[in-house]
Amino acid sequence: MLFANLVLAQPIPPHRFYGFVTWNGQPAPDGLSVVAKVDGIEESTTTLDGKYGYSPIFYISASPGDEIHFFVDDVDTYQTEYFCNGCTTELNLSITKASPTTTSPPGPGPGPSPGPGPSPCTEAWECTDWSECPPEGEQTRTCTDENNCGTEVGKPEETKTCVYVCKEKWSCTEWGECVDGLQARTCEEENKCGTDRNRPFESQPCSPEEVEEAGGGLSALGALTGMTTALAENSVYVISFLVSLIVVLVVIKLKYKQKLKMGKIKAKAEPKEIKKKTKRKR
Repeated sequence: MLFANLVLAQPIPPHRFYGFVTWNGQPAPDGLSVVAKVDGIEESTTTLDGKYGYSPIFYISASPGDEIHFFVDDVDTYQTEYFCNGCTTELNLSITKASPTTTSPPGPGPGPSPGPGPSPCTEAWECTDWSECPPEGEQTRTCTDENNCGTEVGKPEETKTCVYVCKEKWSCTEWGECVDGLQARTCEEENKCGTDRNRPFESQPCSPEEVEEAGGGLSALGALTGMTTALAENSVYVISFLVSLIVVLVVIKLKYKQKLKMGKIKAKAEPKEIKKKTKRKR
């Protein structure tokens, strides 16, 4: 338990983000807020020289695999990333919105009013969710302008790099016969990850007598052995598994001793029966 608590107490390195911020196709003015939201928690910084995350450095703390949403001046950029321990990611952000209100110095009186002009079209982009990260390391999505402006000034990015994590998937044969106190089986990793971090046990102790009379116990032993695939990364559960394995082996040993004892009692009883029959014949 103490070892597990020490492992859990280790801090998770934050994920750093930086990049350019585009406002209506132009570098964003200084002082705009850049907010990252993940599971109801917000981390924020501001723009400087059309960029963010350079000064000050922008760190985000979360759990591995959490999806992070980015906003500029309270406008959703529809750009997301997944949290990665200790990673540094360049993510350029862009939005389309009316310019922020500024105070202009007083000038000369009003001139002639201009005539009516065409109404500007405001882009309204909607994007699908990012695809799962493939082995090639690039995610995709599709973004559509609902107002059909015919421009792509504030169009969000539709591709981004990602870190592909291969998940092991092991498939094992049935346990073979008990030979020299051991049973064996063969396990193969179907996703071809090239790792064996969660590889199940391919051998286990056994006894021919218990295979016949206590098959259920050995089946339970095999089930416990297979559980190591899910428990390999948690020391507390590994210790629990080993304790359970020892208990099963003790039960099998006791049954074996009981069987031997019963056999000895039966062997002693047989000579007595023979003597009784001999006396009766006389």
